[in-house]
Amino acid sequence: MNGSTPLSITSPADLLAYLPHALGYWPEDSLMALGLRGKAIGPSLRVDLPQPGATAEQYTDYANTVLDCMLADSTADSTVLALFTGRDWQHTEDPGFDQLIRCLKDLFGKAGRPICQIWWLGASTWRDYECRDQNCCSAAGRLLEELKSSRLSAELVFLGSSYDSDLASATRLPTASRSARETCFREFEQSQQRFRTEDPERFTATAALTEWESKLQEIITFQGETALNHQVSGEERFWLGLGSLLATLQSRGLRDAVLMLALTGRQRVSAEEAGRLLLGDRSFSPPWRRLDALARMLRSMTALREPPDVRGGVPGEAQQALKLSLAAALSLLGWIEWSRGRGSRANAYLQSALLEVPDYRLAGLLGQVLSSGLLCQWARSPATAWQRPGTAGGS
Repeated sequence: MNGSTPLSITSPADLLAYLPHALGYWPEDSLMALGLRGKAIGPSLRVDLPQPGATAEQYTDYANTVLDCMLADSTADSTVLALFTGRDWQHTEDPGFDQLIRCLKDLFGKAGRPICQIWWLGASTWRDYECRDQNCCSAAGRLLEELKSSRLSAELVFLGSSYDSDLASATRLPTASRSARETCFREFEQSQQRFRTEDPERFTATAALTEWESKLQEIITFQGETALNHQVSGEERFWLGLGSLLATLQSRGLRDAVLMLALTGRQRVSAEEAGRLLLGDRSFSPPWRRLDALARMLRSMTALREPPDVRGGVPGEAQQALKLSLAAALSLLGWIEWSRGRGSRANAYLQSALLEVPDYRLAGLLGQVLSSGLLCQWARSPATAWQRPGTAGGS
């Protein structure tokens, strides 16, 4: 779920063009709900579409889940729904979701959040879901290309926003040049040597966290953001230190301390406070610039899942340590995405963590949180929800 933005809409094309920008990718088999305050855009939510033919009870449970999330914003006064089906409209009667739509309209209406528009987005066209009058709304609909040329779409692109073609593209792990990977792996091995002679849980914690803080500050002010996106490359200065920092994530204590450091700026946090923060303490205002910087570092570190060619191959002990560190980095990424309200992305990173270490406990526990449907408290409030850069004036 994404926070509200000061953007406004002037047409249905504006509204629909905004949704993939808010999400970061073009959704598939998804229902997106968007809260409105007059013509101002409020929070958005994406959930998987239920299978057509579900029972009335299943549709009611589904609709209540969507409503519960949307009610987190107390300022919205109406709701728009968009069904991203990937199938162009071929029906004049029920296309498979009429019962669900009736249930959603009933519950949202009773809650004071009437659904004012419902749209169907197919493979190449979009149209009004409820209008079945061929004289009013052609079954063919309108071309999706029109959304890219809408006023709001142009404004978002100008602000620097873009989106990926699908979830797989949005969560594709980065690559790096051979020289960058060699730099990281050399540092990783040097840190690994120290792990062999010291207790990993006491591995120079103060010095390691000081290095993490220094790198976080560097990333926050780092201007070459293209080096931090899908195809990570270049910038020797950026890569220096990432390998040794990745090695520290082998320690469960340091892994958890790194997350708390990004959240609080402190090296020591009580277990009680950490527990509250991990669930999104309502009284805490998350430092999204710091968490975004941490996410960029962690994503870049995952480029080492393809270590550079080493004469004689990567030693077994180093390979095991590397997998453990990568599983930790990917699990932390999963938590950050969950805290942003982006469960689909979180799940993708957690699955990647389990590919590195199949029984990695943190990934498994976070996976259970996702399966339960629990939404981070920060994502439920416009005041604390993360906003994707380029779609709002937020951090």
